[in-house]
Amino acid sequence: MTDAQLTEDLISELLRLGAQRILQETAEAEVDEFLGRGWYERGSEQAGRRGYRNGDTPLSLRTTQGPIQLQRPRVRGNEEPYQSAILSRVARLEDHLMRLATEMYVRGSRPAISNKP
Repeated sequence: MTDAQLTEDLISELLRLGAQRILQETAEAEVDEFLGRGWYERGSEQAGRRGYRNGDTPLSLRTTQGPIQLQRPRVRGNEEPYQSAILSRVARLEDHLMRLATEMYVRGSRPAISNKP
């Protein structure tokens, strides 16, 4: 393995890990905002209880740098369902990019139609 390949692999891994950390911390901050409190904090009696954290579920996102493994926070005991806006948006973007890439491939592999006799 050359130095250039090694450097490229290190940069790729750094980007992947950075994206993973940013997305995970953003998802946790969303839950804190939704519940009105952080981990191991009690809400005020006046605010009423809005639910509680109930672990997490694994989530894998595909990126150009490789798959990113996240833990999607779960919330229970609340009237309205909790859905992470950032993780939903990233998943939709991922689906959109896959459809776009497939469409580009299909259009690029079609034979050209010629009007020549």
